[in-house]
Amino acid sequence: IVQAEEGMKLLQQHFSQHKRWVAHSLVLRGECRLEIARRSPDQRQAMVNAAAEDLNQAIHLHVTADGPDHPDLVGPLILLGMVKLESNTVDAKKMLADALRIAVQTCEDEDKWPPEAGIALRRYAEALEMEEDLGSAIPFAEKGLDVLEKAVGPEDALVAEALVQVGALRVRGGWPAEAQPHLQRALAICGGKLDMENQ
Repeated sequence: IVQAEEGMKLLQQHFSQHKRWVAHSLVLRGECRLEIARRSPDQRQAMVNAAAEDLNQAIHLHVTADGPDHPDLVGPLILLGMVKLESNTVDAKKMLADALRIAVQTCEDEDKWPPEAGIALRRYAEALEMEEDLGSAIPFAEKGLDVLEKAVGPEDALVAEALVQVGALRVRGGWPAEAQPHLQRALAICGGKLDMENQ
């Protein structure tokens, strides 16, 4: 009986590892399909639908292999949330909130949140903006910017994107003067990147 139980444990570990590999492959395929959708307008909807199917399957496999709070769920939840932004902001916000919760569950110190938390916050702000809730979107975008600055450094391209988002939200909200420093800083980051590429 002991040997049978040990054999079952090994088999379960093997199947869980297999599920993880398949899930990671599905996420990669979903990312590729999203890139094809971005570059090929004639294939866009078919590729977005196929990517959503891949990501849903990956999430299911991760949950069955490791449970509903495993860190490997963060990436696919963010990607699927981004896909859902186009059609259903309620579902998108739920997925992005789950991604954020999982990303920060082991970090008590907000200053050490991973970059994925900043990305989830930014995408959540995007969903709120699509719902015309700029008053709520701006704090989420600003928090995403803050998290990304601490996680990847103040000169990273992700920070530049977050600065543009905050600036654009402020312009759209009727506060162009408050947007200017964010947009200028984003330009400085991008300009620095362009200068380094030209050397």
